[in-house]
Amino acid sequence: MTPKLTPAKVTRIIDGDTIDVLLMGRPERIRLIHIDCPERGQPGYQKAKYLTRYFLQQSGNIAYLEAGKRERDPHGRLRRYVWLSPPKHFGSYQEITQKLLNAKLIAHGCAKPMFIGTDSKRYQNAMRLLYRKTLSSAL
Repeated sequence: MTPKLTPAKVTRIIDGDTIDVLLMGRPERIRLIHIDCPERGQPGYQKAKYLTRYFLQQSGNIAYLEAGKRERDPHGRLRRYVWLSPPKHFGSYQEITQKLLNAKLIAHGCAKPMFIGTDSKRYQNAMRLLYRKTLSSAL
């Protein structure tokens, strides 16, 4: 089954893994699924926020949002995979690494994978592989 993507206009970058968007005319805060970026004051925070802004600007500040299993996090943010452009093949490792913001932040060393037991399993293998490659290239 092909996942549904919903386009949204990016209005603000909060940090590396949180953005504000206009979704169907309504403001929403989005938390990127399966990643954890450094928080304000932690090493790597500025790089993660900068790259999130950079990648989204390259996509014309349009994000294509894909829902996971859980709709919102405990802070009320929508939980989404954020595509920079719609993929032709959702399971393609190449498309995941080139078009999925969540994965690109891992590949650039700005995020760690974070998988919650009841969450969607989609893209986990690709993200784990990217993280292993990032760690091994840093050695």
